[in-house]
Amino acid sequence: MQKLLEDMEATVHYSYTTREKEGAIWGYYLNGSNEKTSFELKAGTENVYGMFWTDKEIALKQGTNVFYIAGDDISCKMCFEIPEIDKAKVSYVGAYTKEEALEKL
Repeated sequence: MQKLLEDMEATVHYSYTTREKEGAIWGYYLNGSNEKTSFELKAGTENVYGMFWTDKEIALKQGTNVFYIAGDDISCKMCFEIPEIDKAKVSYVGAYTKEEALEKL
């Protein structure tokens, strides 16, 4: 989950393993929209995790953008980052909404 101060283009940099199973999907919901953007992950072995990286261009909207991983009966381990984003344009990054994170404190 990422909360942005303005719309922007970004490059997502990720590595993953699905333990050789197909059907895992990663994607995101843009702020203010119920529509999702998703990408199917090809079957990945444990030995490519951290060695094989994929870059994908995405468009993000001002406000909260929610990222997810989904799949039936699939275990997926993923390292996911947006390395070149201007941190001054990001007001929050976390696994929960900012409100949920504050409640947990």
